[in-house]
Amino acid sequence: MKVLAMKYLYFFAFLLGTFTVAAQATYHLNDNKPSMREMSYLADDDIPYTYSNEGWQVGIGFGLYKAGNESANYYNGSGKNSLKRVLIDNQYTYELLRQKFNYDFHLDSNNLPSAMKYAPAVLLQAVSKYNFNENNGLVIDFGYSRHTAADFFTLVIEDPSNTTSEPTVELGKIWGIEERVNFNIGYIRTFGKPMRVKPFIEIGININDVKLKDNKAQILSYTYSIVDPMDAYYGYKQGGIGQGYYVNPGVIFNLGDAFAVHMGANLSLKRINLLENPGYSKEWVIYVRLLYKNLFAGNA
Repeated sequence: MKVLAMKYLYFFAFLLGTFTVAAQATYHLNDNKPSMREMSYLADDDIPYTYSNEGWQVGIGFGLYKAGNESANYYNGSGKNSLKRVLIDNQYTYELLRQKFNYDFHLDSNNLPSAMKYAPAVLLQAVSKYNFNENNGLVIDFGYSRHTAADFFTLVIEDPSNTTSEPTVELGKIWGIEERVNFNIGYIRTFGKPMRVKPFIEIGININDVKLKDNKAQILSYTYSIVDPMDAYYGYKQGGIGQGYYVNPGVIFNLGDAFAVHMGANLSLKRINLLENPGYSKEWVIYVRLLYKNLFAGNA
């Protein structure tokens, strides 16, 4: 419970910090904007930007994506992508490694990696946004990422000359590679009048599709694919469609009336369809987006 409470505390601290920074930036960056009375004395060519967010906006984005580790153990060699089948049951591979070790060896299938982790990945996005008015709108984004989960396994060498209590072992590496497509649709709420810097919060639903690209193991200088040979031969997909929910606090920097930069953090709970009966995993993305504003209305 303490760990969960601390996570929520950090989350709310992040939200508070985001809005505090945004408020301070808004105060400093917008205090020189002319009043409506001052603007009435300006020529048409001298009227400053309106910083409006209404209408259609489209753009691109990229971010740092940290996937939840709940599905990473799919690649640990204990399932249909079997490490034992490749290293032990395959007579050719076994004899080759036996000659290198000079002794028999075995794999403890009950002691395979149990805490595999995903490395942070790059997320590429296409974004579309429509604001009904200045502070309310809908956002749709489509993202692609490629993830790697990795860990180590051990082969026990049956060395009769070893008289210690510790077995002779050889360390190997095992990893999996997958592709993910994420589709998010959400409601975005910004705060305040049109100005250069505005805080926002976005909430919505997620649809994701994951596909295994490879599952490999390396021992000594040899690398083997451990993907189920039937799936590999017939091109069967390992993975599937999942769903989730997200909240997305951030800040909009209006670069005049033509472009805007969104910076934020997408915090989500997702079901990733790799393991049987997958639960929800916590994931996060820190991102930057560049949007072109007033797509159909022009910049009058």
